[in-house]
Amino acid sequence: MKNIFLKNIKQICVVLVAVFAIALPGSVAVAGTIILEGSDAIGYHSGSVAGAAAYRDQVWTAIGAADLRTIAVIGNAGTIGSGTHAVSNFATVAAASTLANYVALYFVSNFGCCTENDGLITASGAQTAVAAYLAAGGTVMIENYSGGSAWDWAIGTGGTGANHIAGIGGTLGGSSCSDGESVTALGLANGFTQPPTISCWTHQAYDATYFGTL
Repeated sequence: MKNIFLKNIKQICVVLVAVFAIALPGSVAVAGTIILEGSDAIGYHSGSVAGAAAYRDQVWTAIGAADLRTIAVIGNAGTIGSGTHAVSNFATVAAASTLANYVALYFVSNFGCCTENDGLITASGAQTAVAAYLAAGGTVMIENYSGGSAWDWAIGTGGTGANHIAGIGGTLGGSSCSDGESVTALGLANGFTQPPTISCWTHQAYDATYFGTL
């Protein structure tokens, strides 16, 4: 089990990987992995910005590892590619069918940008399927997580997640423009590289103390 904090490429955001226990009715809690991502680099920019595409592929490598199963990319931002680990694109959780077939699930934010797409997890049957996937030890990454209540069942924020997020969707304020971020030493050790300066993107940054309790 591990907690890994990585500085994301472009913005004031931090990627938090948190291992936590989730209990389903009548079952024993099993560790799963939730990753909160404050960037739209993958969903919106990776098809046109080289630095974002590099980050995208580093993410796929990190969450796919040596497992030959594809990563299920779930959302309506169009087809998201990969230069490393294979991915499969789906509009919904239901379209992905048997989630155990995938090494990880990546939930694309609204239009690939700005705030989490709660509709993906509130759709009929989606929460039950993803909860079972997490309980079995699966990995789920949420793009542009902004503290929405739709994910409270998994993250355990009790409706207060946004109070510990800076940037779009959060109440902590935040810079109107951020660039030139640095990847932590632990992030570098896990295969990420220092991002190039690209442009002014501002989305989410997470209170590591608060979300670290995951």
